[in-house]
Amino acid sequence: MSKSKINSLPVSRPIIRPMIRMASLCICAWLGISISTPAFAAGFQISETGVTDVGRAFAGAGVSADGAADMFYNPAGLMLGGGEIFEVGAHSIKPDFQFSGGGTITTPAGTNPSGGNPANGGVDAIVPNLYYANDWNQNTRFGIGITAPFGLTTEYPADWVGRYHAVKTSLTAVEVNPAVAVRINEKFSIGGGITFIQADAELSQALLNGTATDGFNVVKGDAKGYGFNLGAVIGDADARIGFGYRSSTDLDIEGSFRASGVPMPTQEGMLMSIDTTASTKLTLPATAYLSGFAHVNDKVDLLGGIRWTDWSEFDELRIKFGILDDAITPHNWRDSLTYSIGVNYRRNPNWTWRAGYAIDKTPIGGDSHRTAQIPDADRNWLTVGGSWRASAKMRIDFYAARISSDATVIDESIRLSEARQISSQLNGRFAAGKTDLFAVQLHLTR
Repeated sequence: MSKSKINSLPVSRPIIRPMIRMASLCICAWLGISISTPAFAAGFQISETGVTDVGRAFAGAGVSADGAADMFYNPAGLMLGGGEIFEVGAHSIKPDFQFSGGGTITTPAGTNPSGGNPANGGVDAIVPNLYYANDWNQNTRFGIGITAPFGLTTEYPADWVGRYHAVKTSLTAVEVNPAVAVRINEKFSIGGGITFIQADAELSQALLNGTATDGFNVVKGDAKGYGFNLGAVIGDADARIGFGYRSSTDLDIEGSFRASGVPMPTQEGMLMSIDTTASTKLTLPATAYLSGFAHVNDKVDLLGGIRWTDWSEFDELRIKFGILDDAITPHNWRDSLTYSIGVNYRRNPNWTWRAGYAIDKTPIGGDSHRTAQIPDADRNWLTVGGSWRASAKMRIDFYAARISSDATVIDESIRLSEARQISSQLNGRFAAGKTDLFAVQLHLTR
């Protein structure tokens, strides 16, 4: 593209450019420190990728026509807007899930309690999102989104009863997604984009050494990956449906493993401390969205949606070490579905209210497949949100949400030492959990 064409693009307009520059610096700082984010959809999926969509519990995501975030769920949804749009938002997430129960250590000499206390593994976090969209020509629009669609953090005290199973488990996956949408005719649009992902991971747990002081190990690594997303929207301003698809992303995570405080058999003999390489392969699952929108009257819209996630890709976590045998954690997850309904209510030209309800099914197939690292459960979302139009070109979006999760049982057994025939058993339950979410977003148009 020539320099004259670049300078003529609408993206260069001065009203939005300072805001984009400032927000880009904030996002780059966020990427640089690699904060850990919690998963509050099924598995380690993060659904907080757009403020208006969460305000309806994701009902109508991709076809709602109330923001640039439609492009995340369905890139063809870019055609439902017009002109230059910039959005930046932040989601505050406060989880609470409490474990109660006990653990045992089994050795050739017998079985004894592992000791330790119950614990809450929830970690508070802030999850941002940023979108920009604009017209390319009369029948084409382009956009870019920066989100964190996958991630999790569980962190327990170092002395809790399940410390040999997990202390800290963290995954951060930040995605940059440029996309283009094309209007085929007045009732049919298609879109597509490319996704680039930067992921960071950390796993840690205590090591049994037979004394009052445990050893400790930690695995850290990072990876880059890419994929694509596609979508289509059929309908008009009064009624429409959309289908969006986001491909899976394969990540080759490479990093380090450090352990100390306990003798460990290695390929180089018995060592009290280890500093070696570690690697694993992780597939972020494909997702598909079917969304609908119906304009009832000048005040009310009804919306609905179904999301499918290909969690059956996650059958095990296998970590390879430089001088140790592989560590394998079976998961055997299954595909999951999320169902949502929602409503828009336009009180007047300056105020719009939203509400929604969603059922989010866990991919975990049974109690024996639940781990302390990811103690997942079915969830119910209840959300309310709104938008205040401060001026012709500025809107403030917000929501509050409560996620309620079912009480679950955990029955997890792991091998601490094959050579010494030592294993650890964690038996108990995670109480019915709750997570509170709050978010605000700045929406600018030109």
